[in-house]
Amino acid sequence: MRIFWQIINLIFLLTVVFACSDNVNNASGPDEIFGYISVTVTGAIDAVHECDNNASCVVSFGEVVTEIGSTTIYTWGIEAGDYTTFLPFSINTTSLNSPVSRPAPGTYTIGSGTAPSFEAGYSNIEGGLNDDFSFETTESVGGSLVIETSTSDRVTGSFEFNAIHIDEGDNRTVTITGTFEAVSEDLLAGL
Repeated sequence: MRIFWQIINLIFLLTVVFACSDNVNNASGPDEIFGYISVTVTGAIDAVHECDNNASCVVSFGEVVTEIGSTTIYTWGIEAGDYTTFLPFSINTTSLNSPVSRPAPGTYTIGSGTAPSFEAGYSNIEGGLNDDFSFETTESVGGSLVIETSTSDRVTGSFEFNAIHIDEGDNRTVTITGTFEAVSEDLLAGL
């Protein structure tokens, strides 16, 4: 099951990266809003990351629909990353054959496996891609996602969760906290 979620996260990540990369590079000026995120990581590694209205570190949300045979995979998620110190940080929810959509304001569980549940992942690449530290939530480690506002253009909130290193047999954990303002991928497509 863990490999399944890694594949889902990878599909979501690749879709977001390819959908946003061309449009973000063609932003029209400094007044464009690309979102905001502040991430603090403690435990097996310590790091602080912040992205603020910067075309090289976009904080976005969106939906992805993937067809695999007779199965339709629906994913809604928030992605951020500056690609020099951390790969996309993601919080997403996935459903098989049943649509998911932007959540309403409220508090949601990260990592429980009970619907509606969110999964989260983080990769620190400050030492380079060959020296990354990747962590993800599981059914045994997680936390909460608080959605404060939720419109078709912006989603704001905060998160706090524990995550475990993705390599089997490696039980290093981190605690990740932060706040965000994510912009719709549809808004970014118009830039």
